[in-house]
Amino acid sequence: MPNLGERIRRATWSVRSRIVVSILVTAAFGLGVAGIVSYELQRTATLQAVDDRLEGQLAEARQIVDAEDSFPSVGDALEKLMTVSVPPDAGGTLGILNGTAKYSPGTGDAVQLEKVPGFTTSVVRTAATGEPRLNTFRDDDGTVFRYLAAPITIGSSSDTGIYVVAIDTNAQLASLDATFRVYAGIAALSWVVIGVIGWLIAGRLLKPLRRLNSTAARISTDALDERIPVAGRDDVSAMTVTVNSMLDRIQTGVDQQRQLLEDVRHELKTPLSIVRGELELLDAADEREVTEARRIGIEEIDRMVLLLNDLADLTEVRTAVPDFGVVDLTLLTDDVLARAAVLSDRPWSVTQRATGEARLDRGRVIQAWLQLAENADKYSPAGAPVELSSVGEGDEVRFSVRDHGEPIAEELRGRIFDRFVRGADAERADGTGLGLAIVSAIAAGHGGRAELSVDEGGNTFSLVLPRLSAAALRIDEERRLARESAGSATDADASAEHRSGHDAPVASPRGGDGVETAERHDEAAGLDDVPGLGALQEERERASTSPRGRGA
Repeated sequence: MPNLGERIRRATWSVRSRIVVSILVTAAFGLGVAGIVSYELQRTATLQAVDDRLEGQLAEARQIVDAEDSFPSVGDALEKLMTVSVPPDAGGTLGILNGTAKYSPGTGDAVQLEKVPGFTTSVVRTAATGEPRLNTFRDDDGTVFRYLAAPITIGSSSDTGIYVVAIDTNAQLASLDATFRVYAGIAALSWVVIGVIGWLIAGRLLKPLRRLNSTAARISTDALDERIPVAGRDDVSAMTVTVNSMLDRIQTGVDQQRQLLEDVRHELKTPLSIVRGELELLDAADEREVTEARRIGIEEIDRMVLLLNDLADLTEVRTAVPDFGVVDLTLLTDDVLARAAVLSDRPWSVTQRATGEARLDRGRVIQAWLQLAENADKYSPAGAPVELSSVGEGDEVRFSVRDHGEPIAEELRGRIFDRFVRGADAERADGTGLGLAIVSAIAAGHGGRAELSVDEGGNTFSLVLPRLSAAALRIDEERRLARESAGSATDADASAEHRSGHDAPVASPRGGDGVETAERHDEAAGLDDVPGLGALQEERERASTSPRGRGA
């Protein structure tokens, strides 16, 4: 049992929480990078503009000096510059003579650079190279000045002057900093809104998973009828469809198992009771009784084995997913005729052959059609003919077997395809009464039906199947949703397979007839007889070259 801490961590870090945290981390990273990069670009541009203005001020100062023929001294030149030049916005100018700040502009709104502690010393050190230079100075209050220092000398005078123009970069960046603070506030608010919206969207997207969890918790062998509502056409809805289909198959399987157990319990009572009675009354000293008991026991055991095999076959037909493929109806009819002809020496014939193609489980259709032929052979008089036929009826195909035996009694006609129902003359033929039930189950698996028509000349059993059934379309839809949910993983596998040079066919669980069935299903389009169903030349060639003796 998990302790309290583990339960809290599991509750806190649910899938919904992890999705929201991932969204918030991504959003924070994106907003942060965008804001920082934008701020740095704007800051760099602003500081470059400051340097350009400082160099412009120096250019103006040179024009002023060049306009005069000569200055008596360095001090006169600095005084003239302080008088004529206009200090930059949020900045000021300063004239330094022999290391001492002596001249400043007369305007009152200029920054008084001479009063900034340590500024003059920094300028003197910068100008010691004798060339104009840009530099940065930060005072004790945190104010940052960007300045340009230009040394001035006249003739052979020993005086050294420095013309300084400086701009307060804090003032220049103040509007940018304010804008960035507004952006940071808006980004933080947006981050919170993204988190709230992400939480709501994640909850909505994961709602089917919560339904799945609650439904799965309620499902038991006594309650298998609940299904999850499907909404949308995304990966979650595709998973919901798949889970509902899985629940359908589980419910069908459980129902069939219950039915199988009930049938086994009911049908095995008689042979077991017979065997038990024979053994209880057996006189071991009487050789004739021992021989007779042995014969009866073997017959009853054989009948139980046959019954169990038919019950297993019926259960498999009802629960298995049909292996739909494109089938040539004319070739199918000839194939079944060839197989039926080996059942007995009676005359076998085909009265009609359907043309075109249909989406069917070829093996199961052959099994059902041959079961009808076998029944006709069992219950028809010796030597009487049996006719097979296949007829296209619009979007359906009718596969029929007609016998010339005794007409089936009217009271049995409505339930002849039920389990364990046998005709009045069943004693003359071996069987369990499950053959026609298997035929009906195969028809139901295709979305079709089994029918019986009776006249004075005999009985006609028919298997009526749609050319393109809803079951085939449902399987195609499930496969399409599975492919979409697989997505990039399928593409990666296909690329790896192509690079390795192993383009193996997709094998059907039913064996050789199913090779590449999945691919061929998607190619079926354009059939003349049925809209949406294609005539596949490759499938036709495969069917035409298949040996007639291959089992269903």
